[in-house]
Amino acid sequence: MNEFLRFLAVADIGNVSRAAETLNLSQPALSRSIFLLERRFRTTLFVRRNGKMELTGAGRILYDHASRALNLLHSAEERIDYEGVGGSLSLSICAGDSWGNAILPAIVAAFTRAHPEIDVRLDIVGSDERMAGLSAGNYELSYGILLPRHEATGKLRFKPMMEAPYIVYASQKHPLRALGRSPTAEELLSCGWLKHKFEYDHDPARWQSIGRRYALSTNTTLSSLELIRQTELLMSTSEINAALFARHGVTMLCPDPETYRHISGLHTLAEVELGQAAKLFKNWCEKQFIETVSDHFTGPLQKHY
Repeated sequence: MNEFLRFLAVADIGNVSRAAETLNLSQPALSRSIFLLERRFRTTLFVRRNGKMELTGAGRILYDHASRALNLLHSAEERIDYEGVGGSLSLSICAGDSWGNAILPAIVAAFTRAHPEIDVRLDIVGSDERMAGLSAGNYELSYGILLPRHEATGKLRFKPMMEAPYIVYASQKHPLRALGRSPTAEELLSCGWLKHKFEYDHDPARWQSIGRRYALSTNTTLSSLELIRQTELLMSTSEINAALFARHGVTMLCPDPETYRHISGLHTLAEVELGQAAKLFKNWCEKQFIETVSDHFTGPLQKHY
């Protein structure tokens, strides 16, 4: 089963090195797992095309059956746990930075108070890790943006729930606040910026095109917050983080002139039926989201990549 999990991760991520990092394995160990599967099925499962590992016809067949088998085993574990350990249920959810830090914590807390029989785990991880985790059966629900390369696989259901713009955040002592007005695009470009992992996750090429001078990089929103408070660097990220940032003394400087509105929401596997706990949380989250968040983000939900 470990070989199947590793195979699914390589198929979803398309890169052995990144898949090995996600699985906390060495690259040789992961490559050997793929070799053993190919020897077992006496065929090639991947071809390298344009620097990416792509499934062959045999690989696609194995992917479909392996992903379904692993999810069936996950459902069996959940049912055994529910019927054999006093009615307890478990649910694993993954989310991107904005959903994981700004939206879901309060919703998860309220859900667990209402359903103490369900043990909920929320992991905040990147897009590739979320999709690999869904395929491997490690998560039933994922919240965040949907990258074009993941949508193109046809393996996911995506329910848009939020459309939000990006805005520029700065410390209270940033010199641009003394202007008494919104800074121009040229004034913003004259400053140093903080680059965080999820800023342009949906369109990485924009790093090279917008002309900002990035002085530091971070991997999480919380580490970004501390750096913003201590420096005169600017940061661009979703408006949904505004309340979280304000609690740390970091507020909006101006709308971001270089970015567009983005959509995000719920991802599930297209051919997998959700378990009891996942269905309960999905419905709970949608109701809570409508009541507490979505009124801030109006307008038609369109794809912006």
